Amino acid sequence: IIFFLMAVMSLDRCVAICKPLHYPTIMNPKTCFLLVTACFALAFPLITGLVVKVFQLSFCGPHVIPHFLCDLGPLIHLSCSDTRHTEMLTFVLALFILITSLIITTIAYSNIVVTVLRLPSAKEKQKAFSTCSSHLIVLSLMYGSCVFIYVKPEQTNRLDSNREAALVNTVVTPLLNPVIYTLRNKQVHRALRDALSRLRLQKQSFGD
Repeated sequence: IIFFLMAVMSLDRCVAICKPLHYPTIMNPKTCFLLVTACFALAFPLITGLVVKVFQLSFCGPHVIPHFLCDLGPLIHLSCSDTRHTEMLTFVLALFILITSLIITTIAYSNIVVTVLRLPSAKEKQKAFSTCSSHLIVLSLMYGSCVFIYVKPEQTNRLDSNREAALVNTVVTPLLNPVIYTLRNKQVHRALRDALSRLRLQKQSFGD
């Protein structure tokens, strides 16, 4: 669901930059609601099918998951059944979700780049690119970690390395999101400068 929502955010950025005057008309509340509903409607049957497949596995060995969370790879690793079909289904679904959302994002940002390059002013180009920079940083973190975790045919391999990637995907990325999305805000810049100035003054007063 998250990847489909991020693809929708790419479309939102594309409309905002490529058709700024038509943005309120195109991305109205009804359109936004339909896009979010479509993301959930598309993701739900995909995930449900995979969950049903995992429920059909037999678990007769240890019940301790060697992971930070109950993820698919470590859970499948505990099964004493033949997990080849489940692993292949996980691989195909992950590949489909990642490629579909990546294609939508690539098309959206290709249109953004073409539009920005046509802008006459360098200041306008910089402002347009800065609008998308936060979204691109979050996308890079998400795609990088999820490709490393899920897009491989055998989910039971490299569980140790998957733990670090899962930590980035489930903890680091959500933790950085507020920071990444607010760094462009002038009020946040001013608050950071004021906080740093107060720290310097406190250090100087303690030094004296």
